[in-house]
Amino acid sequence: VRKAIVLFAHLLPVAALVPGCGERPAGQPDERDIPPDTAVLIDSIGLLTGDSSYVFGAVMDFAPLQDGGTVILDRLDGRISLFAPDGRFASGFGALGEGPGRFQYPVRVLELPSGLFLVAEMLAGTVSVFDPQGTFIDRWNMEGMGIFPLAMAAFDDSSFLSYNFQMVLD
Repeated sequence: VRKAIVLFAHLLPVAALVPGCGERPAGQPDERDIPPDTAVLIDSIGLLTGDSSYVFGAVMDFAPLQDGGTVILDRLDGRISLFAPDGRFASGFGALGEGPGRFQYPVRVLELPSGLFLVAEMLAGTVSVFDPQGTFIDRWNMEGMGIFPLAMAAFDDSSFLSYNFQMVLD
């Protein structure tokens, strides 16, 4: 009797699954008939070697521009590159270093509706402001900004929101 109870206890979960096997309800597709998602390359910017305007060390951030182009922030060079909607290099600004228009560790770039560009730096807690031609205007110290800006978003009035990570140790 004891072996029969143990055998019954082991077969009960299998028996519970058997009614679920068989035909699919009408109209429900078989997962084998669903094609897998496929990534399709539409366009690309960048080269392994060649024109330095198209070679990147480490793309830290990128964003669409109002004119349909793209802005790319290269962390290794501290360079902001602007590309036309057709992918051609339009202009660039910034560099690693200290002083106006230079960065220690840039991590986020954002174009405001006014055409100004903001570049947030990790650890420094600063945001640098550039005009549409890439000329440095100002650097803001963002008290309590945190050490790592995770995201930045612009509003229609050219104000912006920055979502930052900060670790506080007690």
